[in-house]
Amino acid sequence: MFLSILVIAEDVSLLEHRFRQLKGLTEEKPASSENSSLSTTDQVSKLVERYIEEARIDSKCSVDFGLDDDPTEKENFPSCYMCDGVAEFSCRECDDNFCKRCFNKTHNKRERFEHQTEICK
Repeated sequence: MFLSILVIAEDVSLLEHRFRQLKGLTEEKPASSENSSLSTTDQVSKLVERYIEEARIDSKCSVDFGLDDDPTEKENFPSCYMCDGVAEFSCRECDDNFCKRCFNKTHNKRERFEHQTEICK
């Protein structure tokens, strides 16, 4: 795993160096030639230090991309008194929340017009 990360990091540094060369910003040799003289443990240590530093920078920036939010978490909608589904109406006379189906099921035609309702938010 670490070796594959090292290979990827080396490829990235070579690409960065090549990009700088093409823009005329550097005449140096790529950083990979100096990394080849380092032992594997030194390369891993260097890579770990780099990732730790990047994590510090990320935490200082504290930009919230919403990645920590659980998409499966339900919002707190009021539940229906009868079926525990999402309530659409709140009946003031009954003092209960109902979905459309349960409201029609528990209220006769006259009650549907007489009972004051409001939409649940």
